[in-house]
Parts: sequence; structure tokens; C-alpha cells
Amino acid sequence: MALTIRTTVSPTAGFTLATPAQLQQKALERTDVTPGNFEVVGITLPRTQNDTSGLQTVTSNGFFHTTGGVFHLNLVQEVFISTALSPCNQTVVLQHERGHVRDNENLMPRMDAALRADEQFNLIMVQGMEFPVSQLDEVKETVKERIEAVFSRLTTERVKARDTLFEYKRMNAQMWAQCTGSTSKFLERGSVGHGVAEAQMALNGHLPPGAPPLQVDGIFGPQTQAATIDFQRRNGLKPDGIIGPDTRQKLGLPPV
Repeated sequence: MALTIRTTVSPTAGFTLATPAQLQQKALERTDVTPGNFEVVGITLPRTQNDTSGLQTVTSNGFFHTTGGVFHLNLVQEVFISTALSPCNQTVVLQHERGHVRDNENLMPRMDAALRADEQFNLIMVQGMEFPVSQLDEVKETVKERIEAVFSRLTTERVKARDTLFEYKRMNAQMWAQCTGSTSKFLERGSVGHGVAEAQMALNGHLPPGAPPLQVDGIFGPQTQAATIDFQRRNGLKPDGIIGPDTRQKLGLPPV
């Protein structure tokens, strides 16, 4: 019976706050992250879980080996964001970390070929090399280590591709545009800055069921305008698409 490697992904929702020291330590513990001389503000930690209940094994004369079956790998991820950031800046960093989450999810279909190409995993799981029953725990640990090593190698490639100097400059520019500056009394199409980001987050908290959330980017574009008009209509306000004092009050935002 041939070996089938099945991969699945558990959904990743939200993030966990961590202190700068905790984030730095988590980065140091990963083989594919080099913190360098800067503060780590966000990190995504992927973990592969394996289920061997679908495998077929044979034990004879004190030896065992795998004869095939289904080997199930499941990806679980945790996202950590720094407590040193403002809520607005945390949103920007979270958008970046979600890119890492998607990268890792897209790697899972590659694990089949990558694991079969790994010499130790191939000998144990694919070719079914025999081992003494007394070494069962050691063999399981070796399989786990090879999975972690193979996935780490793949993620290292994607981390380097995403965490570029250009990307960090883009994030800093987005933080400046989205999270700094004073809020105008009237926000309308074409407005940018922290006030727009606050309004977008507030609008997302008042969306009707099933409506897609706005991207919190600090840019008052057509989608933000449409969401504003819809909110105004549902709350008895003039549907002009402009967030002034009355609309701010209904959204629960402080007066300007």
C-alpha cells in the first residue's frame, strides 16, 4: 500500500499581544528569523501537527516498518503583535503578518514532494525501513524533526521574499499615513490619515450582517464612501457620504 501525504490548514483568526521582549525571544527561537538590531513588532509562528492514525505498519520478530496508508499534516499558526504599538499601528503590522500566514498556507501543498525528497523521511515513511520496536519513540521523534526541518526550509525562503527593505519602508509609510496627524472635522472621499482609519474601524463595527469589512488603510476611497452612505441611511442621517459631527456621534467616535 502506497503512502499518501494529506495536508490541511486550520484557520488563523486574530492575533495575540506580546511585549517587545517576548517577541524578540520568539524571533530568536526560530531558525528562519534573524531579529538583527531592530525591534520585532510582529511575528507569525507556524506549527505542523501530524496524525499517524491512518498509517499501516507491520511488526514482526521485534521489528516494525511502515507499509503505507495516510499520513496527515495540519498547519496551525499563531500571530503575535507588539504591545508597544498603538492599536492603529497594530492593524498595519497585522496586515503584513497575514501575508506570512497566506505564504505558509500556500506552502502546504509542496510538503508532499519536499518530504519525499528528504532522505530520512523517505527511508522511514516511504520505503518502510525496518527498526527495532524498542526504537519506536526515537523513530517518531526523527519523523517529527524532519517535518519541522523541511517546513522551516520552505518558510525561510518565503520570509526572505516578504521581509524586504522595500516592505518595511512601505509599512512605515502606511503607518505614517494611517496612524498619525490630526483628524479633520469633515472626512470625505480623498481624505487620508489616522482619522480615516478610525472611521473605517468604526464603520466595520456597524456593518450589516454578511457585508464585507473595509480595509483599514487610512484612505477614504469609494468603498469607504459607500459604507458611510449605507450607515447614514440606516441611521436616519443625510446620506451624503461625508463623516461630519452627526455621523461621528452615531459611529461612537469622539467629537473633533
